[in-house]
Amino acid sequence: MTQGDVTCTPTAPKAQQALSLLLLRANHIVSISALVDELWADNPPASAVITAQSYIYQIRRCIHPKEKKSRIRSQFTQQADTEDGVTLLTRSPGYILLKREGQLDLDDFTRLAGEGRALLDRGDTQAAAVLLRQAMSLWRGSSPLSGVRCGPLLHAHLTVLSEEWMRVLALRIQADMALGRHHDLVGELRSLVAAHPLNEWLHGRLITALYAVGRRGEALEACLSLSDTLRRELGVDLSLELRQLQHQILIGQPPTPGTPGAPPLTHAS
Repeated sequence: MTQGDVTCTPTAPKAQQALSLLLLRANHIVSISALVDELWADNPPASAVITAQSYIYQIRRCIHPKEKKSRIRSQFTQQADTEDGVTLLTRSPGYILLKREGQLDLDDFTRLAGEGRALLDRGDTQAAAVLLRQAMSLWRGSSPLSGVRCGPLLHAHLTVLSEEWMRVLALRIQADMALGRHHDLVGELRSLVAAHPLNEWLHGRLITALYAVGRRGEALEACLSLSDTLRRELGVDLSLELRQLQHQILIGQPPTPGTPGAPPLTHAS
């Protein structure tokens, strides 16, 4: 932040909520009815439209101050100001927040994830791991809307973002395992399976990482624990891939390509 800049973020929770929706739908019109739905769901007050307009006014004052240049700071933004092209306009039947590509952390997350995925597909695992880790580092807190009250529309956006985060996480873990970083992954994977107890993909990577670092007994215990959880919670057995992995561990055979967490097939150069 250069001298003379003023950091400005709306303080009212619902104003922050409205700003979040505008940011996630940047360059698209957000109708006043959509804002009302987000802010009050099925129970809007009689003054909902006027109140929503007052929140827009607060946001506009942050983006377009009369005297000093101001920057929006949010879970999404690196730096965004009117000089950089961020502007909030009234457009029937609501409002549109205009921005350039790359002004949100979410833009960089998507770009880095895409580049990392492409490198991984080409077999450049080392470079892919670096970019995928950079993408993940942009995700701060438990969600990109940490501290923001979320209504139905923001919850829908969060569902999509969470799925994309999981896909990028899986790619990064895949790259790290291909690079032999099993020791580094064990602790992280234990935390992830605790948070996602029914995710067989994550369990498979934990089991393989434990086996790869010589903790065969713990790997088998992890197999049994997952099997018990799946039967108790869903009434299903381990997937075929995990049963094959369990068998390979029992007989002391290295995981073959195609089983969870196994080294990938060699890419053609």
